[in-house]
Amino acid sequence: MNQSIRFLLLFVLFIPFLQAEIVDNDIMPLSEIRPGMKGIGKTIFKGSEIEQFDFEVLGITPNTLGPGKALIWVELKSPILAETGIMEGMSGSPLFIDGKNIGAVAYGFPFSKKPIAGITPIQDILATSDYNTPTVSVEISNIKLDFDEKNVRFITDKLTKLLSQRLRGISANTAQPLELIRTGNHSLEALAGLSSLNGPGQIRPAISPESSRTDRFILREADAVSIPLISGDLEYTVSGTVTYVKGSDVYLFGHPFYNLGSVNFPLHKAEVIAPFPSYNSSFKLHSTRQMVGTVKQDRTSAVHGVLGEKPVLIPMKIFLKNRNKSINLEIINHPLLNPTLTGLALLNTFSSEYQDFGYQSLRVNGRIFIENEKNIEISDFYSGFDSYSQFSNLMIAIQFFLLNNKEKPAKIQKIDFEVEGFEAIRSSTIQDVLISKREFAPGELINLKVTMQNERGPLASEEIGIEAPRLPDGSTFFLLIGGKDEMVSFDSKNVKSDFFPISLKAITRAINNLRKNNRIYVKIASPQKGLYVSGYEYSQVPPSLSTVFTHNSSEYEAPNDVKLSTLSEYQVDIPNVVSGWKTFKLTIKER
Repeated sequence: MNQSIRFLLLFVLFIPFLQAEIVDNDIMPLSEIRPGMKGIGKTIFKGSEIEQFDFEVLGITPNTLGPGKALIWVELKSPILAETGIMEGMSGSPLFIDGKNIGAVAYGFPFSKKPIAGITPIQDILATSDYNTPTVSVEISNIKLDFDEKNVRFITDKLTKLLSQRLRGISANTAQPLELIRTGNHSLEALAGLSSLNGPGQIRPAISPESSRTDRFILREADAVSIPLISGDLEYTVSGTVTYVKGSDVYLFGHPFYNLGSVNFPLHKAEVIAPFPSYNSSFKLHSTRQMVGTVKQDRTSAVHGVLGEKPVLIPMKIFLKNRNKSINLEIINHPLLNPTLTGLALLNTFSSEYQDFGYQSLRVNGRIFIENEKNIEISDFYSGFDSYSQFSNLMIAIQFFLLNNKEKPAKIQKIDFEVEGFEAIRSSTIQDVLISKREFAPGELINLKVTMQNERGPLASEEIGIEAPRLPDGSTFFLLIGGKDEMVSFDSKNVKSDFFPISLKAITRAINNLRKNNRIYVKIASPQKGLYVSGYEYSQVPPSLSTVFTHNSSEYEAPNDVKLSTLSEYQVDIPNVVSGWKTFKLTIKER
């Protein structure tokens, strides 16, 4: 096959126990299916009423999706499908010959003149529930634990690559991804593959839920279902159709969502608002309804869920202080998808409440609550044309490191943010630093006056008092004053280390020690060398003690030299993003 096979899976944006209708349908194995055989298919075209359509088997292509993974090709026949063709959202629609389930509508061609579909055989679909492996994390030890703009961008690119690799392995044929679809106002590049799902994934307008009939708690074959990846005040949902129900086991889609293996996603019932014809690829417009269970497996041939089970989700609250408004969300807990979805939710929240173009500033205070570990504290300021992306990308990187920790992935209990937005630039550049003299007694107060030029406004100044280091008479030391970026640049040049913290405790410590944008940093450093070992700096270490540091555990690394030893460091919080750099070489006076 030279044309691209496309998933018939529908993405929607929307703004919730149980009983399954147990239907022990017989199944027809692939070996009994022949070209020319006819049957009926079932799906929902509007509302929650299941309708039938006819089909005829055209043939079978073996090993299409991989070794032993065949597809049955059929032509669907109905007045609606004659107008729309195969629709996104029909994924999983079951087909029957002589009352026996043969499989699910799963694949189709773009711009096809006839509604010809690829059918995943029912035996392959039912084998999905045989898997029971734990969710795996991503290898991150080859990623630098650094949160500057360049490395944060590297992490988002790595996520994109990892997700795309999973998609490329789904079919032996070349898939045709859609262009990046904007989710609300923003969609991260790391979600480009998520939006496309090798073709049909689309973002649809939100449809407000309405009350349903009394049978809304029953799942049937051909019912519409949704998997909300983000739910609450913003929803990002993938929708499709139920193929087979047996007891509490439910089989969906007939193709993978992302082929992620073992997962723990919410499963909701859905309602079809209306079919939407399109020359490229028609789709069903869905509305998400109540939760009915949990998706447990995401595999090549189908998605498998269990009714009555409740998934583990991560609650996130964003309080917009100057809007006096709270945004309450729940996001799926997955090491690959959660970081990008968190960033997506933040971007859309900011752009929905503040201007999307021009200067933007955000003051953010927040906390990531982690079970049995110290919480992550967030307190920073972002300003510029891309302040929303700066903060959102940082959160992607932080979540990525926490959820993929090699020792033990973090169990995030909840995330809270308090955000204050300004539609203006809020930045200051250090212009000058005044110091009264160049010689100081040990412990004497050093008075600094830091003058800054605001981006929009007059000069501002901060007076800072720090103690001179208690060094021998005649010793020299350095006084370094700068913003976050300048101090981070100095640190990276001052010590060269490839250390990567393995323990979750070490990673949370590193994250909590991140430098902030809205700080004036003042560092006192000695020209005497120090050592950097396993994330800690040891200042002014005598050569005789260097051999004490050995790496006899997986958490240690070989010591690295520190060119200038840090003796003390101070920071001053101001209401702007700070940049600029000044240095002084000072002396401890002779007594």
